[in-house]
Amino acid sequence: MSQWYVELVCERQELLAFLSTALQEPVCTVKAGSTDCYYINPGSQPALAARKTSGYFLLSSEFDSLIEDGQVRNRAMEMLPFLNALVKLKISAYAPPLEIDDVFRLDAEGRMIWEAANVTWTYSSLESKLQKATGQPLNFTEIWHLSQKYPEVDEALHQLANETNWFNLYKVYEIIELDVDKKTLDTWIHGKNDDFTYSANNAHASQYAARHSSVKYGPSHKRKSLAPSEAVEFITSLFLQWLQAK
Repeated sequence: MSQWYVELVCERQELLAFLSTALQEPVCTVKAGSTDCYYINPGSQPALAARKTSGYFLLSSEFDSLIEDGQVRNRAMEMLPFLNALVKLKISAYAPPLEIDDVFRLDAEGRMIWEAANVTWTYSSLESKLQKATGQPLNFTEIWHLSQKYPEVDEALHQLANETNWFNLYKVYEIIELDVDKKTLDTWIHGKNDDFTYSANNAHASQYAARHSSVKYGPSHKRKSLAPSEAVEFITSLFLQWLQAK
């Protein structure tokens, strides 16, 4: 079995406990393990980390040939939708989703070694965004008062607070589109809405994350597929311009 252990988390621990006894296939095994984990600084011995794991891990023969923790995490993310679908089909359609946290490597002494490279990358990405935001007012009070005054702002904020995906980003776009006239909207978006709506609504552009499985476009179709990060940037800019107009 693979040396790689991918941490699974779920709001219902009993579901993870059940899967650790019911799901024992080479390509997909859920295993209960230690909640202790260790990290390694260069040139030093493993040291006990302050954090605790969930105690449940995804193991797979799919990880055997992989060398880096980032590769393992990507493969696990590819498998996760199928695992969640299986849970809904075989156990309950209302089961809370399984999610993936960190990647661990089991050493020769059976210790869970926390692959800090992935953690450092995640932290650095957030750190760079925090540095850019330093000194910029967040204006909670202003936005709070606007949400009290305008139901559409309140609704859009709730959608933004949800998981960031094509469904919820598009809901924000629809709220704004319905609230302003077309001329005003066009001055804010500069034609980028075509690429956004195409990406959000077409599986050919955004694969299984799209809102629809397929949308037909004629041969003259010239729209560009947006990356999720580009869609977030588009909606963020549009939303802030919309607030300023209120």
